[in-house]
Amino acid sequence: MNLCCEEVCANAVLAESTRGAFDENILKDNRVLEQLLESEERYIPMSSMCTYKSVQSEISPEMRKVLSMWMLEVCEELKCDEIVFPLAINYVDRFLSSTNIRKTQLQLLGAVCLLIASKLRQCQAIHPQSLVFYSDYSLTMEEIIVSVGVAGIV
Repeated sequence: MNLCCEEVCANAVLAESTRGAFDENILKDNRVLEQLLESEERYIPMSSMCTYKSVQSEISPEMRKVLSMWMLEVCEELKCDEIVFPLAINYVDRFLSSTNIRKTQLQLLGAVCLLIASKLRQCQAIHPQSLVFYSDYSLTMEEIIVSVGVAGIV
């Protein structure tokens, strides 16, 4: 009696057949790597503490830590994809290193960053009403939706 599965999954075959071939001309050309490294420097967030403290007047590192713990708990409760939390924190850091906000806006920033990250990385985004619930109703759906609209992601 043979109990081995002889089936071939169509998805596995499709995934292998759709992968592009390596282009040796690109891989061996050092100019490509140099160009990528130069462009990377323009897009790295300036999240060092010096920049952070020079921009923020009300937000302290302890407040950011509390916000990040709340965001992590929300992601765990809603069973978000693993990439959503670090991506949302990256957005928070980028925003905090460029724009001064009041401490009353910090949780709204975290909620909006979670929503945007989930829209970009999950099949089904976090519902804004869930964020209202997890904020203990300190945020409203209107605030979240308007803030996401201001960010340019609808």
